[in-house]
Amino acid sequence: MEISCVVIDDERHAVDVIETFIRQTRGLIFQAGYTDPLRALDELRKKPADLAFIDVDMAAVNGLTLAEKLPVSTTIVFTTSYREYAVEAYAIAAADYLLKPISYERFLQCIERIKERLAPALNPPQLFVKDHRKGKNVPVLLEEITYISAALNYLELHFQDTKILLYGGLTELKSRLPENFVRIHRSYVINTAQIRTKAATSVTLNCGSVIPVGRSYSGAFKKATG
Repeated sequence: MEISCVVIDDERHAVDVIETFIRQTRGLIFQAGYTDPLRALDELRKKPADLAFIDVDMAAVNGLTLAEKLPVSTTIVFTTSYREYAVEAYAIAAADYLLKPISYERFLQCIERIKERLAPALNPPQLFVKDHRKGKNVPVLLEEITYISAALNYLELHFQDTKILLYGGLTELKSRLPENFVRIHRSYVINTAQIRTKAATSVTLNCGSVIPVGRSYSGAFKKATG
């Protein structure tokens, strides 16, 4: 297993330290290092990495906030000089939390944990979202999402017989999802693996919901579903 890695830290020296660890560790590939977290976010949405080492306390943007905007396929490890961020880091499903200065021995322990986490059979893809009604982060299996609907500033993740209310925008959430999630309407993203039947102007999902296909989205829908 080869794991592509990026490092995001607004201190160049901190990026260099982890880059060195990555390059000397079998099975890891150094994809990029960033001292500008906003540039990192833009590039990782275009070309996701398997693993991102993110400093929590950066001037331009908080690392915890940045991590929530990355593609869901990217595993997160936080790095920081401040132990008090640990609880928040694990609350948004970080795979590990490295306290600076980071030793190579501790780095290797982290990588062993990551390899277990990335094993597909043991770890089906998940999305961690903040349930607006419960007021806390909850794990969601991507394969169980049937579709996502948007209304004003809120989103609903729909499942076979339940749903979760979130605060946020459809475009931002869609950017974190794998390719089988396709936007077919200004207010809907569907999981194409959940399609039961499809027509020119609508699609019926396994949960029984019938979702309209917007005129401006019909081309992308046809391309995604054949």
